[in-house]
Amino acid sequence: MMATAAAAALLMTAAAVWRQRPPGAGRLCTGMLAGAVYFVVVSDTRFDVLRPLAWLGPLAFNRAVHAGFGDPSRPVWQDIALALASALLGVWLPRGFDLLALGLFAEAPLRVYRDAAGDLDSRRRLRRFWFLGLGGAVGLVVSLAAMVGSGAAAAQLAGAATLLLCLAAAGRPWPTEPVAVPAAEPAGLDTQERQQLARLRALMADQQVYRDPQLTLSRLAQRLDLPEHRLRRLIHDGEGHGHFSSYLNAWRIAAVKAALGDPARDGDTVL
Repeated sequence: MMATAAAAALLMTAAAVWRQRPPGAGRLCTGMLAGAVYFVVVSDTRFDVLRPLAWLGPLAFNRAVHAGFGDPSRPVWQDIALALASALLGVWLPRGFDLLALGLFAEAPLRVYRDAAGDLDSRRRLRRFWFLGLGGAVGLVVSLAAMVGSGAAAAQLAGAATLLLCLAAAGRPWPTEPVAVPAAEPAGLDTQERQQLARLRALMADQQVYRDPQLTLSRLAQRLDLPEHRLRRLIHDGEGHGHFSSYLNAWRIAAVKAALGDPARDGDTVL
């Protein structure tokens, strides 16, 4: 019963997310649909015909996590290789499939921890931590339980946790990436913050620190002698970027375009 309820909740949540169409909606909804298929399969043996789709569930969830954080997709060939490995291991080597699923699920909470600092929207960062981090933990529990032979009990536990997650997300807008529209006089910043924003822009334009491949939010904050939370606010509210990586990429793309459009710089190193 719990697995059936979880499947229905995932289907409704996927429909709600699809209506909002946030960035990566396709991968997000695919991950939820794969989860729904998994719960349908474990709820009734009559649905065993869908088991091959359930084997793709860990990969679909992993892709949904990437989409939820706005991360770039893996190369297509890597996803195809993982899909083939999931299907082949599911048929001929179930223990190997359990290990692969464990690895794919484990990446979710690790990504939450690793990439949280680059997300400039604190409220969205918290929501993603709970929704995606706890979702990854649920997947880990199911995979570990399946490996030790307690998959049925773990499926019920996962169903209950998934149902709670879907209920918690019900009616809430999915966090989306704001359109990057830098303004000469950004609204919402006080006089001191506008001065700090001017220093940030000067540092990026004059010293071209965006060319440093090792540049992080923490290092940039140290260069400006600002706390990280203040720098997050400057980039998010002042420059219109939701992720530190997208902010750096905007500067890098602008530099490439400027270099390609300048005949005098023909042959120069762009970045």
